[in-house]
Amino acid sequence: MQSFMPSLYIWLSSALLYSLLKLSASKPLSQSREKLVLLISFDGFRWDYLNRGLTPTFNKFASDGGKANYTIDAFITKTFPNHYTLVTGLYEESHGIVANDIYDPILHERFSLGNLDPKWWSQNGQEPIWITNQRQGGSSGVVDYPGMDVKFDGMLPNFEYDAYNETVPFNERIDFTVELFSNESINFAALYFHEPDRTGHLFGPDSKEMNETLKLCDDTMNYLIQKLKDADLYDKINIIVTSDHGMASTDLSQTIFAVDYLNGTVYPYFTTDNNPVLGIWPYNTSHVDPLYQAMKKAPHISVYKKDEIPKEYHYRNNVRIPPIVAVADEGWMLRNLMVNFSNLNPVKGDHGYNNSLMSMHPFFLVHGPAFHPGSICPPFSSVDVYPLMCHLLGIKPRPNNGTLKIVQQLLKEFKKGPRGTPDTGIDGRHNDYFTVGIAFACVLVMLAIVLVTGMCLRQRKYRQTQRIYHTLDDGIDSEDEEIFEDHDKMLPSTNI
Repeated sequence: MQSFMPSLYIWLSSALLYSLLKLSASKPLSQSREKLVLLISFDGFRWDYLNRGLTPTFNKFASDGGKANYTIDAFITKTFPNHYTLVTGLYEESHGIVANDIYDPILHERFSLGNLDPKWWSQNGQEPIWITNQRQGGSSGVVDYPGMDVKFDGMLPNFEYDAYNETVPFNERIDFTVELFSNESINFAALYFHEPDRTGHLFGPDSKEMNETLKLCDDTMNYLIQKLKDADLYDKINIIVTSDHGMASTDLSQTIFAVDYLNGTVYPYFTTDNNPVLGIWPYNTSHVDPLYQAMKKAPHISVYKKDEIPKEYHYRNNVRIPPIVAVADEGWMLRNLMVNFSNLNPVKGDHGYNNSLMSMHPFFLVHGPAFHPGSICPPFSSVDVYPLMCHLLGIKPRPNNGTLKIVQQLLKEFKKGPRGTPDTGIDGRHNDYFTVGIAFACVLVMLAIVLVTGMCLRQRKYRQTQRIYHTLDDGIDSEDEEIFEDHDKMLPSTNI
């Protein structure tokens, strides 16, 4: 028995170590071939475009898969900020891409579209999901998605298309993406199309041109589905189709110029222009109030000091947010300086407005092995898309503002309790870790039982041996028994 105990202990320990190492080593392969995710963004695709009878492919995709009635995009409802929100799960005040035109008073620099300097994109150490996926053993492909050319700790996507080029046909972008999945090169891809946003700006959301573009987008979706079916991938990839914002009708005659109200003051300032949102930066902080009071005289706008911005905007706690923020009413435009409109392309549609407006809401459709066919969930915030993708990939999310509370209703694994309340805590980040933890605990219990039993047997043998040295009349005959972490917890916005 003495020689058997150490051998058993060594065997059990070795078995545990082997199991843990095998599970750990096999995780990337499991991610790559069993947990495939494709994120698709059709820029400026408003939620109710699906109700025009022009998008049969999108509608069937949703009925075979699932959808939300719409999503609530982040304020301000602009392209770059919201695309970054989708892939980080962070509000704009948290990820730092607070507009298309940004000023940073610490860097004393301005950001504009196309700036690839990582200092703008990783203000608080955040990174997009394609980088997180790669850090955890996955492989990513990105096609034309905003921010794809930015390096995070020197890392780029494993595969990316050439630098963004609007002239590249949509079908060509699809071919590249499907080939990556077909070759088993990636387990995650982000694919971007610039329509129907471009048409919405030029002709408006209710134009005949928009209707034609919606048909084009539907044809694009049909081509994608067919390519995936031909590659035997359509029912193996979890596909998320969404957008960054909606679109509202505008007219150049409804334009407000801040200079008409601010030039009457003697206080110098400069602006960040993100029509219909204007940021006002006084050169002297003591001049905030007089400039604020002057701007409040303008009609058809809401004006806020930074600390007065409504809490629900999540647009207050970042040094890149201006001391004064003015937001035009829906359909109105807001610029700093008077411009000669005859030199500009006509603008019949825009976005950037209050994110509570129905015209600003994007659509959200899903399809794939993880989703319950025909499922519909209530509206949810765009920050929730990120934790959903992490769950589908089986990777651990970085700190984020999102939750699975609502969007998990689209998943097959979602259950309801007897009163219709969620009966499951879905957390794909920790499924493997939880399994390992249970196995580890079981082995420890087994080891403890074996060791205690062995010690008792050894003690019994020792005491029996001692009896040999006593006579019977001595009368000596005595013998002596998450890791389960809640990732739905929202990251509080830090005061930056």
